[in-house]
Amino acid sequence: MRSFYKLTKWTGLSFPITLRNFASFRWNFVTQNRLHIPAMMNDIVELLDPRNTQVLLDMTFGAGGHTRGLLEKAPNLTCFCLDRDPEFLVHVENMRMEFSKSENSMVPMLGKFSDLPALCRRHGLQPASVDMILMDLGVSSMQLDSDTRGFSFKSDCPLNMRMDGLSSSSLAKQHPATRIFQALRIFVNNELNELCAGLELAERLLKPGHLSADGKGGRLAVLSFHSLEDRLVKWALTNSAELTTNGLAVQLANRTLPTQLGLQKRQTVLQQLCQHTAPVVEQMPRWKKIIGPLTPTDEEITENPRSRSAKLRAGEKA
Repeated sequence: MRSFYKLTKWTGLSFPITLRNFASFRWNFVTQNRLHIPAMMNDIVELLDPRNTQVLLDMTFGAGGHTRGLLEKAPNLTCFCLDRDPEFLVHVENMRMEFSKSENSMVPMLGKFSDLPALCRRHGLQPASVDMILMDLGVSSMQLDSDTRGFSFKSDCPLNMRMDGLSSSSLAKQHPATRIFQALRIFVNNELNELCAGLELAERLLKPGHLSADGKGGRLAVLSFHSLEDRLVKWALTNSAELTTNGLAVQLANRTLPTQLGLQKRQTVLQQLCQHTAPVVEQMPRWKKIIGPLTPTDEEITENPRSRSAKLRAGEKA
């Protein structure tokens, strides 16, 4: 195809661009500079109903899109920002500067859901003290579009997918029949076990209704993007009257127990969690108000196609 244009002035490069090459260049330029659009923002802000001086724990901070929306409604929040991807620290600092005129506090916490007990002790976050908790279980657009993170099959780059730690490229070599990107990402990041731990820990951290000035308990909002996650979230909200002495989900979050005894214990815990055979110490509902699943509107899906599979569930602690 005939060369017709040069991008010398715009890019500093001097090379002929055909229609095909220009389309490819434009696509790469746009996707690499695309910001993450938080899914179901209006619904989350309405459900969490933030108010000044309240405490927010964003357990999947990422680029902070949902936290920004909550701060725009209630600028004077105390925000604890958790993420396992070290790149989120830059976004926390940017948001701190963006809302520097407000009386808010931004506390970054680098780690996984199962690291929360240690992180909360370190930062002085007590059980039954949080007003709002948000969990967005999707992968951010920045991770999907990155040519170096290896989350998408659209880029010709090494298969990685890890939020931290173990790379999935070695797993794919060992198991060539399982090169399904979502399944690999879930396994590499131990996502389902971490989600079990995160849901249980979130309930412990939320403020119960009798400790709140208005009698309303802390609110939890969870945004999931596939049925495995949604099933666990639904179970946690609708079948959570059973409080166990074992902390089953937290125990199960430790996937790598090296000893034979440890593996046997893990199997026992898994059976208890699945069959509900663990000893019950209290029969009280953990949640008094459950909402969902809510799904994106047609208008939002048109504007943000990556939100099309989102399901939002929320609960208010009893």
